[in-house]
Amino acid sequence: MRYEEIPQLAERMNDFLIDVRRSFHRHPETSGQEQWTSAFLQNEAKKLGLPIEMVSKTGFIATLDTHRPGPHIALRADIDALPVMESEENLKGKRNCISEIPGCSHVCGHDAHMA
Repeated sequence: MRYEEIPQLAERMNDFLIDVRRSFHRHPETSGQEQWTSAFLQNEAKKLGLPIEMVSKTGFIATLDTHRPGPHIALRADIDALPVMESEENLKGKRNCISEIPGCSHVCGHDAHMA
């Protein structure tokens, strides 16, 4: 893939990424309880053929081996939500996506980082 192709790839994946982010947002899990979130992410990594190495109860490493020499690059994302009740409205009005778990939400932005 060439650098110039990235915008077109991102556009093709737009709807999928929005759906994934909203799914994470609706199903937040606090630190150490991210069973559903971790399983979802592992499943997506496996669909890409990436091997999974568990490093904690919910933490894992998925490795993309390019078989090319050079430095390793790591991408990481927090996957936990916060024990915070989410408002049904933001500054623009009613939210189009809200946590389904009372007292727990992704007000931290981790849902977007994961997507």
